[in-house]
Amino acid sequence: MDNAHPQDMGPSGHPRLRVAPGLLILGALLAAGCDTSPTEPGTTLDAAQHAAAVQEVWTDLPSSADLEAEAWAAVESGTIAGDPASTLLDAAELATEAALAHDVGVADDAERLADTADDLARHGFLAALGSDIATRVLDGVMDARAHLARRLGPNVGGGAASYLSEADSELDLAAGARARGDHAAVLFHAGRASDALRWLDPEGKAKAAVARAHVLLDYALRLAGDDPETPIARALNRASQLCSAARAALGREQWRLAVAEARACARLSRAVIVRLAGGIDDDTLAKRAEEAVAHAGGLLERATAMAGDAPSARVAELLAEAEALLQRSEAALEEDRFRVAIGLAIESSARSLRVMRLLWDGDLPAVELRARAAVEVALAMEARVDEQITDETAPEVLEADARADALVREAEEALEAGQYREAWVKARTAVGIYARILLSLS
Repeated sequence: MDNAHPQDMGPSGHPRLRVAPGLLILGALLAAGCDTSPTEPGTTLDAAQHAAAVQEVWTDLPSSADLEAEAWAAVESGTIAGDPASTLLDAAELATEAALAHDVGVADDAERLADTADDLARHGFLAALGSDIATRVLDGVMDARAHLARRLGPNVGGGAASYLSEADSELDLAAGARARGDHAAVLFHAGRASDALRWLDPEGKAKAAVARAHVLLDYALRLAGDDPETPIARALNRASQLCSAARAALGREQWRLAVAEARACARLSRAVIVRLAGGIDDDTLAKRAEEAVAHAGGLLERATAMAGDAPSARVAELLAEAEALLQRSEAALEEDRFRVAIGLAIESSARSLRVMRLLWDGDLPAVELRARAAVEVALAMEARVDEQITDETAPEVLEADARADALVREAEEALEAGQYREAWVKARTAVGIYARILLSLS
């Protein structure tokens, strides 16, 4: 960064995150001529002075929403691959199942799945930004925090003190994430630290939050196109209403309400983006489509076996729907319509899981149910592949089989440890490998 311009530098000389032109923060710069000298000991600043102080470093405090918007600005000119893409596809699967659970009135499942999907989506977005930006962002936020310590002095009380304390806790977590090389977590916690510090200027925070929510909503609308499917259209309509409510709250100077409505708008927009698999490269989509179809087939087999020879009318109806959706997803996969295949496979899986929930002993939480079902499917696929392996099986097939077997063992360990998302991901990935093995052996 030796050639960085002075206006690109933070208060301690670190480069600022370059925010795309359409994403500039409203009111980001303090009016010229403001006094930036340290506060004298014993002096207590008022709310207006707190706001002025944080505005001095506002551009070094990118919020979580700013970072997501930055990620999607980059995605529009490229694609996401590797682990970030896989994480976003995990989020898409859970977001779709959350919407389906909501439609059938299973509110608890819908909320848990939506929360997990949202966490994964944000993690995937941030991971796509890369380690260099993570380092720059964290350094900038830490510089801004040090600047605020000098400007505000030691006599900070009330809400301002709690915001500073919250930021310090998040910065500690960000530093720990940097030490272990998790740059997505670095960005997540640095963004949360920024979010806390921005509350020193409630008006500025609210305006920025509403602007960022609109960025995600606009991207979701563009991705959905002119004729989205009904569930997507419904989600976008609700997101638009929430963003409108956020703007109205701004007009009434209800800053906290504006932030809350903007966050809700952003969450729905984020769910739409991941459900439509925006920005994911074709190779990752193809692999995930194969896994999703194989997993849906395994779940349907498991649910059918559990239902027995005389299922209830409701169970029979769900199984028939799952089978029809699976057949459509298989056809879409054959035609290389990977996004369609994934969506149909998820819907088939959701119906099989609903059957299993009806028939399984006990009331398992949504994510645990999916993890246990995925492990059972993987174990069944493992046994099926083992029956096909012979002394003449090609070495590359044996290698793939060993890799899948290891994933199943890791999935079982994760399940035993209560790490349900990890168990779900590993088991489903193993199922995809087994499906490719069976295809090659046939």
